Amino acid sequence: MLKKLFSHSFLYAVGPQIPRFANLLVLPIITQYLTPLDYGVYGTLLAYTGLMQGLKSLGFDVLLVNTFFKKKQWKAYWSRYIGGLYVYNVFFAIVYTLLLYFLMPHEAQKNVWLLISLIVIPALLFDVTKMAGSRFFQLNQKPRYIALVSAIVGSITIFINLYTIAYLKMGYLGWFIALAVGSLLSFCFYAVPVYFKEKLIPVLTTNVNFWKKSLKVSLPTIPHNYSSYLLNSSDRLVMDQLKTPIEQIGIYNMAYVFGGYLEMFGTAVGMAVGPYYTKLHAQKNEVADKAVRALTFFLQFSFVLLCVLIALWVKEVFKLLIKNDELSELLDILHFLSQIKVDAVIIQDWGVYYFLKTHFPSLSIHASTQMGIHNSVGGNHLKKLGFERVILARELNMKELRQISKRAKIELEVFIHGALCYSFSGMCLFSSYLGSHGANRGLCTQPCRRVFKDFHKEDNIFSMKDNELLKIIPELKEIGITSLKVEGRMKSANYVYNVAKAYRIALDEKAQVSEIKKASELLLYDMGREKTQWFKGDKAKESITNETITGLYVGEVNDIKDGKFYFKTSFDFKEVKRIRLLNKKTKQHNNLKIKEIELLSNNIIAIPLSKTFDIQIADKVFIADMKEILFPSKFDFNEEHKNNLHSIHLNEQKKHKILSSVQNNTKPTSQELYIRIDSLDWLKKIRFETIDGLIIKLSIKEWDNFRTELPFIQKNKNKIYVELPKYISELKIEDYKKLLKDLSMKGFNNVFLSHLSQQDMLPDNSNVFTNENVYVLNDATASLLRKESVSKYIYPLENGLDNLLTGADRCGIVPIYFHPELFYSRQTVDIQNEQNTIIGDEGETYKRLNKEGKSIIIPENPVSLTQYVEKLKSSGFRCFLIDLSYQKASQNLFKKLIKRYELSQQIQPSSNFNFKRGLK
Repeated sequence: MLKKLFSHSFLYAVGPQIPRFANLLVLPIITQYLTPLDYGVYGTLLAYTGLMQGLKSLGFDVLLVNTFFKKKQWKAYWSRYIGGLYVYNVFFAIVYTLLLYFLMPHEAQKNVWLLISLIVIPALLFDVTKMAGSRFFQLNQKPRYIALVSAIVGSITIFINLYTIAYLKMGYLGWFIALAVGSLLSFCFYAVPVYFKEKLIPVLTTNVNFWKKSLKVSLPTIPHNYSSYLLNSSDRLVMDQLKTPIEQIGIYNMAYVFGGYLEMFGTAVGMAVGPYYTKLHAQKNEVADKAVRALTFFLQFSFVLLCVLIALWVKEVFKLLIKNDELSELLDILHFLSQIKVDAVIIQDWGVYYFLKTHFPSLSIHASTQMGIHNSVGGNHLKKLGFERVILARELNMKELRQISKRAKIELEVFIHGALCYSFSGMCLFSSYLGSHGANRGLCTQPCRRVFKDFHKEDNIFSMKDNELLKIIPELKEIGITSLKVEGRMKSANYVYNVAKAYRIALDEKAQVSEIKKASELLLYDMGREKTQWFKGDKAKESITNETITGLYVGEVNDIKDGKFYFKTSFDFKEVKRIRLLNKKTKQHNNLKIKEIELLSNNIIAIPLSKTFDIQIADKVFIADMKEILFPSKFDFNEEHKNNLHSIHLNEQKKHKILSSVQNNTKPTSQELYIRIDSLDWLKKIRFETIDGLIIKLSIKEWDNFRTELPFIQKNKNKIYVELPKYISELKIEDYKKLLKDLSMKGFNNVFLSHLSQQDMLPDNSNVFTNENVYVLNDATASLLRKESVSKYIYPLENGLDNLLTGADRCGIVPIYFHPELFYSRQTVDIQNEQNTIIGDEGETYKRLNKEGKSIIIPENPVSLTQYVEKLKSSGFRCFLIDLSYQKASQNLFKKLIKRYELSQQIQPSSNFNFKRGLK
């Protein structure tokens, strides 16, 4: 008897839950293909279906149990109850449909009728049979059949979940399809024994007294069912009615379901061992007591261990749920800026542009230097998109600037004063490569100021002088430049005052020579580096400096004695706040705050030394900072202004709607591999049948050698993609337009752009793609590109796996093998060794290449992410890029890369850039 009790309890309690437990274990797999929105829609609709569950059966399961034990003709009663429920379910389905239609979450409206069908049809046709069948086998003490049906249906449901969500990328629809199929299968399993073997054919009776008596027993059980609903599902219904964003409901729902799974398993185990406990307690002896304690401790330990193991597995679910977290904060910032009515927003990111243009149209938009606008095509394209002004790339020379000013129909701003980057604006990856601090995200660690070894010599090979264009301000005015940009971030009030005053003098048409001289003297106190006009002047080759230190040079240490150091200078030191000393040998510098100073004869100054301060004769002395000039604030932010701010944060419902609009739940189904080459020598090494696209990156002259008439080129021309460079001089625009037209006439219409504006150079029949230089770091940018009719886009080289997975977009191309261009510069550098290599401060080797007048720095070893291919594929990504640029053409290398790609194995030696550590 005890054995029977235990086995039946286990089958009833644990058996049916095994598929659900298995479903818990596959959650981390399918979650990679889902978003918080999917979980939110699923949880919200389950809450509304739960609201109807208590009314679905009218409590008739109680009637089935009562008549089975009390009525000899129980089959006749069951046939009536089943028939009555089917009739009632017609009315129930109508009400159910109306409820779901009017309460359907906004995010699921596009699938409203499909969802209603998947939910209502099973309730109308299948659930009555499932309820009657499970009761029949339970009451006949045949739990094995129930457990078997549950296991089979549950397993098939899990498979459908995996197939529809992980393979077909159907999102939340996959769950509801699986549930509907599960109901259909349960109906089939129970219909045969109930309707055919036991002949429980539904019968419709109109006997009013029969239904009165029956409902008098069944209806009081409905409140009991709703008590369970209030405890388990009503929270998500309330959250939806309170307009909680669907993503937040989704995250809450996932956490709740996870806890519910574990609670369910614990309850099931308790039910299974309950009869065994009862029997042992009834024996009332020491052996029984010890057995109870031993079993209890064993179950507790097992359950805790199980929870830990599951939590370690399922932790990936919660990690993957937080998607595009920066976009929410961005919307708050843009909302705040729109309220305080700033003059303009300077941007680089195309996703920011998309939000500004579609949701904050009152804000004027300026393009940052980081956006890389370096010709009139770029300026005019941004004008069409609604930009008011562009800040041009710093590398332009005066000839290019004149031409751009003539042709561009947009306001132009030029950078005139401050620090210069060695690399082209917005095209530096070095800081990101060294430590994931993205220069394009404002986190540059200034690798161009580092010391590199060339042969046995160590030097600041890439350190640029500071920009100063005071002397050519009249020329900039004459050619029509609208605005002047001065570096001001993290600068003192003194700096802003002196620099702004100097350029204000230069802008004055009546400024005399003496006033210009005064302006130049003011700029001495900007505390920067040596100065250059760079490509705006005639000495661009002399723009590199060995001195990375900032400050105003005032002399050299000529004596150290009596705890003081001495130097000679003609500068007035009365207002000096801080100085900086540069060691002549080590190039290390030390800062010293001025607390005491002695002014001696012959312009000699003596300053007391700190005990820990290291100083040598001939060390250079720089003024680092002056005493602050206090300026009264011109901002009058009173209570009236505060009251005009409706809210610093954007309304959650509106924010949710905006964020939902940029999520692309469409997933690519076919796998594609693209190869990029920068030499025609590769053409004979490539096997076109193994790839889906060949991206060719050549100079204008190299394109002349591209033989389009060759049979294998003609055969594969639909697989060939022309790639435009990321810098096209104003003087070369017509050359590239002609190249694109000639190639288009020969049938080569697939073009990868390095800047969105380059689409204005394309022939009308071109197919547009964008490469990694059009930064797709978020779903908003991906959404913009889709609206711009961009067929495909390559994700940024500096992207991290975490950022890829936290976005909803899966349609881009993931670079998995490449040599990143860490520096891409117009400035030549002096490297002495024939190998054109330099060594960093941690022993890493880099190569310098010269191409079309550009200096390009790449790492010696490639970045290889081929080992992540399977993980990326399982996460929904299907398109990949292998970049063979800067490598000698080799069929063996091509075969090796293809094989490693297919096996998801890494190439060595290599690095993984930011892929594992993430982009900061």
